[in-house]
Amino acid sequence: MKRIVFCILLFLALPSLLFAQKKALQQEECKLWRTLREPNLSPDGRWATYRYAYLYDTGNQDSELYLYDAERNRTTALKNVSEFFFFNNGKWVKMVQKTPVDTTGTTVDSTFIVRLKDWKKIVWDKTAFPNVDVSSPWIVYTEFVNEGNTSYNRLYVWNVETGEKIEIDRVGSYTFFNGRRSLVYEYKGDDETVLRVRDLKGKSRDIFKTGKNLFGRVWFDEEREVGTFTVASDSSRVNNPDLLYSFSLAPADCHVVVNFEEITGLPEGMKVTRNPYPLLNGGRDIMLEIEPVKMPRPAPRKKSDLGFELELWSWNEPLSHRRQRPARGGFNPMDYPKFIYHVDSKECVKLSDPGMSAFVIPESKDFDYIFATSSTPYLTQFDWRHELNSDIYLIRLADGKQTKLLTNVRNVPVWSPNGKYAVWYDVEARTWYNIDMVSGELKDISSAIGYPMYDELHDMPKAPSAYGYAGWINGGKSLVLYDRYDMWVVDLTGHKQPYSLTGEYGRKHDLELRLVEAKGNDLTKGAILSSFNTRTKSKGVYALEANGKVNKLLEGEYAARIVKMADDGKTCVWSKSSFSEYGDLWWSNLKFTNPRRITNTNPQQTNYLWGTARLERWKTFDGRENDGILFLPEGYDPNKRYPVIVTFYERHTEELYSYRLPELSSSVIDVPTYVSNGYVVFMPDVHFKIGDPAESCYNSVVSGVQMLIDKGIADKDHIGVIGHSWGGYEVAYLVTRTNIFRCASPGAAVSNTISSYTALRGGGMPRLYVYEDAQGRLGKTLWEDREMYIRNSPIFYADKIKTPLLIFHCDGDNAVPFAQGLDLFMAMRRLQRPAWLLNYKGESHALNSEAAMIDWGVRMRQFFDHYLKESPAPRWMTEGISIDEQGYELKYELTE
Repeated sequence: MKRIVFCILLFLALPSLLFAQKKALQQEECKLWRTLREPNLSPDGRWATYRYAYLYDTGNQDSELYLYDAERNRTTALKNVSEFFFFNNGKWVKMVQKTPVDTTGTTVDSTFIVRLKDWKKIVWDKTAFPNVDVSSPWIVYTEFVNEGNTSYNRLYVWNVETGEKIEIDRVGSYTFFNGRRSLVYEYKGDDETVLRVRDLKGKSRDIFKTGKNLFGRVWFDEEREVGTFTVASDSSRVNNPDLLYSFSLAPADCHVVVNFEEITGLPEGMKVTRNPYPLLNGGRDIMLEIEPVKMPRPAPRKKSDLGFELELWSWNEPLSHRRQRPARGGFNPMDYPKFIYHVDSKECVKLSDPGMSAFVIPESKDFDYIFATSSTPYLTQFDWRHELNSDIYLIRLADGKQTKLLTNVRNVPVWSPNGKYAVWYDVEARTWYNIDMVSGELKDISSAIGYPMYDELHDMPKAPSAYGYAGWINGGKSLVLYDRYDMWVVDLTGHKQPYSLTGEYGRKHDLELRLVEAKGNDLTKGAILSSFNTRTKSKGVYALEANGKVNKLLEGEYAARIVKMADDGKTCVWSKSSFSEYGDLWWSNLKFTNPRRITNTNPQQTNYLWGTARLERWKTFDGRENDGILFLPEGYDPNKRYPVIVTFYERHTEELYSYRLPELSSSVIDVPTYVSNGYVVFMPDVHFKIGDPAESCYNSVVSGVQMLIDKGIADKDHIGVIGHSWGGYEVAYLVTRTNIFRCASPGAAVSNTISSYTALRGGGMPRLYVYEDAQGRLGKTLWEDREMYIRNSPIFYADKIKTPLLIFHCDGDNAVPFAQGLDLFMAMRRLQRPAWLLNYKGESHALNSEAAMIDWGVRMRQFFDHYLKESPAPRWMTEGISIDEQGYELKYELTE
């Protein structure tokens, strides 16, 4: 009986004993953690490969590639493999591996051809590198052959399955097609050059024959089996071929398309660039590029020795001075207009003008219009706009007619795959339009859907972007758009009303559904979708069936994603993660039945106290529902109050189920390390009101902190806060509004919005756009509402700060000027309030030096431990580090 009681007591005590055996994570132990790299899956789904890599270079990096065999459920470690390429649908691989050459340890890269099912290994002893194709057994390589006074390239095509080898002599350029069963190639004879086509197991056929060295370059469309090539009509034109031929394989045809030298209508001093241009519109049109007859060569210039160097800024320059770059000189095709040549009429038509910065051309080879963009009129605005707007021109190929379609817009149109339709999203109207090519009119195609097609959570001054589109169906006649939750089919012919491809399943179940892969690249046949649950924050995988039904495949209290699908669509490798579970690889079928975990990236985690993450929901001070992530220590006791560190930036809860690798800190706290050491960490979402971003932060964050106090989670006398960059600015403001925090650490923070407004970022980019258009969220110039700029500047309210500050700001910061951190520190010093400024000299916006990260991690932890755990203060906090001690003393020692 006593033995039974003892066993029961031992069983009950076991969790506590295991808990006691675990240790708290220390910052440099993050070097034990690894990540997964280069995950891949063979086309047939049987073989998966991956690597491990340590987060930090400890001199013990794993050089192995791991190969998982799903059929045998077995993993093999392959040492010193640098390349591993599947071919022949995953039956074989091309592998490059370091092998020893002698007993001294010297190695060389050796190439092997390996059959995976039995590891039949063929040493590749050729000098030429083998060229393989993912779906073909044919290996291609060339060798240089010397025969007497003759030398040439010999092309080898070797079937690794059957051993069959085909040799083709005197080969120049070549292109395979038809699944590597056929090729078009250039035969270079002693006195002639021949363009030929050949089936590997059949005879070759001549497409074109010309004299030696007169043949130029080839373009070939493998899908349509048509192409073009350039030829010099005589030896004087060898370096500047004058003829363009076209050819097709079925039906067999080859003829001259154009003599480049007979093309007229070009600007004076210009000529056609002699390229093998693709044929458009059934061979009727060719898009040409032009270049100067004599290439420009800028004359060398030597700066005068004036005894001074003047930098002159002008108010009306297209780009402000520090954003200008020296002219490169030489030839830039975008500096010249683009032309189209009509083969039948032999007419060359100009399509664009200098200053048109980009072209939007259909992927199809059959189209009648293109778009051109010009940002030139808006270059000056680039100093205060987040994105440079453009004018959009519709250009008709037949006669080059240009119609200015859109003025001063952010987005460019999108062509359908068939080149017959174009759609455009108007960010200001928040609407998708179909563009009528003939009239230039815009037809609204999204309002009838009845739901917003733009980012509903957008909270910056610039207009919101669209959710985007999933693809095209019905031969390019229908576009599949996203709203926040679902996919919608829009018929561009106008015959049908929009309908939800997903049957509004996403909206009904609070799921944001997005395309991962369509079956056979056709959405109407079904698809695999990713999901994000806006209520629970979980991420999963769903199937869209051909009948429109949406079925759950994988979902739970984790974040799941497909890493790679097999080409046959039957199997995949995928991962799932949470705060406590690294996203290891799993292998399974697409129904996710009987999944197998194939990696174990960080087994050492079980030796450490870790913790959990959960979602908290509360009402902000203005009555809005808000969410945040609460990270709780392992063994969390709901009857105990904990020291809390609050950290945030903007919105974070989408990453509730993300695994957070322990890292050295380049800016803010490392969440796993602090949670492992007994802290509760709170990461609230911040929702902003344009014009009042600082007060919006107070409303979102402090209401959440008060919730933690009211729930008995937070020790109200031991709550700290830290943020970096935009988060640092928010922290700097919060401590002017509340004394709820015992201590705070604003990093790389703007303290004076007015001086920050006109400051320069690295590269010379003014920060004007930050406040007028982007993250600063003010939406007006300083002179339109100077009171708003003052209201959102912590420096003007520094006298209200009662919270000790650990200010992190480096003098090499290329995003937020160092003066911003110095201003805040000097204000605290003048007010005689506790503050320390840490400047890691030469470091940038965040730390790059590992040594600096370690030092910052120590000081940050000592700062928070002192105020939030009542630990003794270190000497650097009580004594400082003088200029005479700098570089000699660290003063980590704790005072009594």
